Amino acid sequence: MKKVLALTLTSILFLSSCGDAEKGPTLFVPSFCEKTKILASLPESIPNPKFINTPWEPAEGTDLFEALAAGGIACSFGLQEAEIGATVFWANDDGYLFNERASQWVKDSQQSVDIPDFDEEAAYALTETKDGSTEKHVWAVNFLISGFWIHIGATFADSLDDYTPLAKAALASLRDKTAMESENISGCYIAEDGEDRIAIRLDQQDRNIVSAEIFFGWTKKEPSSGFMAGDYRNGVLRGIYQYSSNGKETEEELTFTGDKSGFDWNSGNSEVEYKLAPSDKCAELLNA
Repeated sequence: MKKVLALTLTSILFLSSCGDAEKGPTLFVPSFCEKTKILASLPESIPNPKFINTPWEPAEGTDLFEALAAGGIACSFGLQEAEIGATVFWANDDGYLFNERASQWVKDSQQSVDIPDFDEEAAYALTETKDGSTEKHVWAVNFLISGFWIHIGATFADSLDDYTPLAKAALASLRDKTAMESENISGCYIAEDGEDRIAIRLDQQDRNIVSAEIFFGWTKKEPSSGFMAGDYRNGVLRGIYQYSSNGKETEEELTFTGDKSGFDWNSGNSEVEYKLAPSDKCAELLNA
């Protein structure tokens, strides 16, 4: 995952350089899997399906790696013990990503298809003929719609018709601007424990990519301040914190949990859990 986080820094720089478009986006990738509409779209043949919280560690160059690096999100639903269900991921196409991946899909024998009763711009499917039969299993579908690349992989799909309700649910799961802004975590957060101070200033743009300025004001060890490039999904903020320590450039992976109402953080070397609350005092700590 560290490679994904490192590539996220490139995405932050790219997004920052784009400037404001005349008309900003009206739809946005999800930030919380359990708020999507996928679970309700699974077939009745899967009894009591659940969200499967998966610690993704994609190999570099894979579809999942590229989708997450672009600020997307991946979600699995179904019955984990029975290995039946669906995995969906969403990513901004940015005008090139889908077509760039499509060249590899064609090499991997994916075929251009049309999802029934669905108005996608383009779609590719990975199919496999069942042993001793002319029937095919459809393992995955990638499609482009409304400026987003959406991937759906299903273990139960025997035809493209099985993907129609999933595709409609995936499209309906894209957030509108009101939902995006209500979940956006941009802002200042501060924790205080005795004389110790922690301050983070977060900047989240229109997807799950977050940049942060961070200050650790310790009294019993060397303070530090620096920059973090990371991502925010399912209430977890993770990133690579870059700072200078004893004259050396240092990198450390940090994880915070929470939302715009506040975050929790534990260094892993301390029993103290720091609770960072929204604040307007970041400037005096980060600029000290």
